[in-house]
Amino acid sequence: MKKGIGKMMLPLMGMLIGTLIAWFILDSILLGSVYGILVLLAIMFLQKLQAKKAVFYHNIESSYNFVNLMNIQMLSTSSTYEAYEGITTYLDIDFSNINSSDLVNQLNVIAEEYNINAFKMYVSTLQIYDTDGGNYRTMQQIPTALMQKTKVYYDELSKKKFYKLVEISSLFLLWIAVIAFLKFSIPEYYANMMANMTYQFVMLGILVGGSALYYFAFREFLKNKIRGM
Repeated sequence: MKKGIGKMMLPLMGMLIGTLIAWFILDSILLGSVYGILVLLAIMFLQKLQAKKAVFYHNIESSYNFVNLMNIQMLSTSSTYEAYEGITTYLDIDFSNINSSDLVNQLNVIAEEYNINAFKMYVSTLQIYDTDGGNYRTMQQIPTALMQKTKVYYDELSKKKFYKLVEISSLFLLWIAVIAFLKFSIPEYYANMMANMTYQFVMLGILVGGSALYYFAFREFLKNKIRGM
């Protein structure tokens, strides 16, 4: 219950702030409320994308940690389950309580849920090693390298998208600042202009259009897809 209330606080705050900004710009509480509702819906949708992004990043971090720890532990043993037992306290909860007789099968289930190609390849390597044996260090080199590239690629991509989002945020805030300057510097002219419904709707269209561009930029920032990974 508390989690649900907390989750709704951000959209409601966004709606309130959006309504106040639009009211300030348009001199209309009705049009301000319409804009506020649009902000509410946009934030609720972005929250869903944020939750997916968080899960996806967790999966990358968790699988990356598992691969590195297993590789280190396999230096001192030839048994994959013994290696697993030696690292259980350092693993994410997703990898806890796996039985010795079902280690690879349960790892396959996790790999399918995570849906990270490099990790799927690594688990397949473990399965082949368990069944046919071989040189573990040689077998794991390619999937481990791909796992590392996946994490680095995602981190760099997320960083670049964040900087682009900051740039767009700055432009959006600058536009609001320009409107505020016009309203305070020429108050009578601005009030007369906003008394006309045509100007109100034109300004509302500009506000919604600018907000839509910002929304799409934020949505792009939260997208999880990494091609080939």
